[in-house]
Amino acid sequence: MTGAQWYVRRGRITRRTWWLHYTLPIAALSLLASLADASFGYPAFEPAEPGSVYSVTGGPFGTVVSLATLVPSISSSVTRLHDRGHSAWWLLWSLLPVVGWILLFVQTGFLRGDGGPNRYGPPPDRPLGGPAAGPGHPAGPGYPPGSGYPPGSGYPAGPGYPPGSGYPPGPGSPPGSGFPPGSGYPPGSGYPPGPGSPPGPGYPPGPGYPPGPEHPPGPEHPPTR
Repeated sequence: MTGAQWYVRRGRITRRTWWLHYTLPIAALSLLASLADASFGYPAFEPAEPGSVYSVTGGPFGTVVSLATLVPSISSSVTRLHDRGHSAWWLLWSLLPVVGWILLFVQTGFLRGDGGPNRYGPPPDRPLGGPAAGPGHPAGPGYPPGSGYPPGSGYPAGPGYPPGSGYPPGPGSPPGSGFPPGSGYPPGSGYPPGPGSPPGPGYPPGPGYPPGPEHPPGPEHPPTR
């Protein structure tokens, strides 16, 4: 905030800003000016003589401080009224002695402002464009389009998932199969065709069983009579 922005405040301000940036500092300056006037013999804490110019303006130090802080005093009260949803015309309550002063003091110094945007702008503690990021939460890289997660959620992006699949493609598998090639499933079963089992060596071509010695012919049976 620059000095010009402090001097002529616009938009809306909170109660904290009104107290700490305007009301208390201006009151402290006014008190110091009154002490300076009193130290030089000007009437500061007691009534001036009737007909004296100081009965209207006060001491010179107080006069300078009052003129210098008049604009920020008015602009801070107006922006505080804006935070409450009221227009600057509410300052006319100050023309009503005692009751009007108390009403304005309560409105500007003690009542909470509107929770959302109003005709004078967004809430002063939440600029236009969404709520402020929470402290300590780093901005996430987001998800690739179509993943279903909102951007900036703080979760790391998936490692190259195809849109809509939800699973990583298997190494060397056709998209959507989920099984590596070479699983041995026949074509048409829904799985990728595999090379099947390697041909087995079988039995080596051997001579087989060695031929045994033939049985000697036995004696024929005698013919039956």
